[in-house]
Amino acid sequence: MGVDDIDFVVASHLHFDHAGNMQMFKGSNARLICNDKEKEFAFGYEGPFNGA
Repeated sequence: MGVDDIDFVVASHLHFDHAGNMQMFKGSNARLICNDKEKEFAFGYEGPFNGA
């Protein structure tokens, strides 16, 4: 099974230490399901842990 076989990724929260591997789904067909505020925080963050 590879990244392209995943349809949905469900995240309860997107703290750096729990969601660092979400980058591996970038460009895939997987849809991220999470709270809008969590998504804003995680993907709108610019700083030393960006992409962690």
